[in-house]
Amino acid sequence: FIKNENVLMLATPAFGLGIDKPNIRQIFNYEMPGSIESYFQEIGRAGRDGQPAQAHLFLRDDDLSISMEFIKWAYPEKEFITTFYKMLQENSISLLQEGFSFYREKLSFKNKRDYRVESAYNILERWGCVMPLTEVLSDENNYAAQKDFKVTVRMPTEDDFKNENQKVLFQHQNKKLLDICRSLPDGSEIDLTSKDSRIILKAGKSRFNLQTLPASDYPVMTKAAGQNIQLQLTQLAFKKLLKQVEFAMAQQDIRYYLNGLLIEVNGQQLNIVGTDGHRLSYTSTMLTQSYEKTEVILPRKTVLELIKLLNDSEEEVAIEIANGQVNFAFGEIKLISKVIDGKFPDYNRVIPQGHQNTFTVNRLAVLTAMQRASILSNEKYRGIRMVLSQNNLKLISTNTEQEEAEEELDIDYSKDALDIGFNVTYLIDVLNNVSDEEIAFSFADANSSCLITTANDENYKYVVMPMRI
Repeated sequence: FIKNENVLMLATPAFGLGIDKPNIRQIFNYEMPGSIESYFQEIGRAGRDGQPAQAHLFLRDDDLSISMEFIKWAYPEKEFITTFYKMLQENSISLLQEGFSFYREKLSFKNKRDYRVESAYNILERWGCVMPLTEVLSDENNYAAQKDFKVTVRMPTEDDFKNENQKVLFQHQNKKLLDICRSLPDGSEIDLTSKDSRIILKAGKSRFNLQTLPASDYPVMTKAAGQNIQLQLTQLAFKKLLKQVEFAMAQQDIRYYLNGLLIEVNGQQLNIVGTDGHRLSYTSTMLTQSYEKTEVILPRKTVLELIKLLNDSEEEVAIEIANGQVNFAFGEIKLISKVIDGKFPDYNRVIPQGHQNTFTVNRLAVLTAMQRASILSNEKYRGIRMVLSQNNLKLISTNTEQEEAEEELDIDYSKDALDIGFNVTYLIDVLNNVSDEEIAFSFADANSSCLITTANDENYKYVVMPMRI
């Protein structure tokens, strides 16, 4: 079964699937859990009515060797990586035509868990030996039309293989150093000394000795050459703009261009947009001078780091948009980020115009009502109905256990009666991330998107798509 060679007929593990019955008589484990504690926690689900129950653990001598194979398949060896690179060098076009399946058929075992080809490409991409996969598969580049297309950049070297484990060690040590500093009492004086490729940290009577790597191995990211534009905003203003839209970014979406924010400079206007395909958040501000239209997609990780680093002060942050790169400088911090190479959706087509069914409501009142109603919403789909009638808004949620919650709010509304469903998480997100006291909801009908705006910021717009409930 764990080798995926047999078809599974029926499985009722009763763990994590909402099954919580006291009269479970039989529990079967086909794979040993990660710890003895986990195993006893699982088998403890049986016989909670006090009656006899049985637990069966299926374990063969070769199960351990099979598990070791899975580990090996996740971490390809040097010979495998080198052979795979040579195949890419000789036949790059198959990556576009057939994806990884072409190379898996020639190099891997015919098993669903053998991901060595994908892992090898990720390693080669990290070393700079092959083109980024997102660029290769981009519709804009259309590499499939190029007969001499090559995905390879350079052959992996001995140093690449030698330093692979060291880089992991370096990252691990970095976390250790951070954890040590966090664990020390407030106000502790820290003394750092470097000696023989090790670093010694002393604080009071505490002493820590950690391994290091040569500073010369640390990657240096230089500023991109070419034309660029330079903007300046206060840290407070820029942080507010980012926080208004960052929650709408996608996370690990196959549409890679959604895993970030659009930064658009158009004349004297700076527009920032985030969307995951289900909702869209837009904000803008005016600049002190005019620029040519420029668009970049800032990666999700960069956006989240900026929000952490920026403070709520009037000190300026300098933003420089260059070729495939954005540079930020504020205080003692300089941050250089690559951009996502892709085409962001046309947000102007998404933001609706002329919705007639509009009402205004207190943000905290509707937020707390939605939070209460969401408790009984379906855990998977998180649906909630907004039922609009004369001067009245009802928020209704139900779940598969036939439970129901209903919240009622008095509003100033005299337009068409509506019954429209939404993912309540998308509504709570926007209400948590704007600060205005009054929020306006606008609708066309029960099948169209909802536009949410604020009373004091005409530059902010939030669009959320409806869902059938």
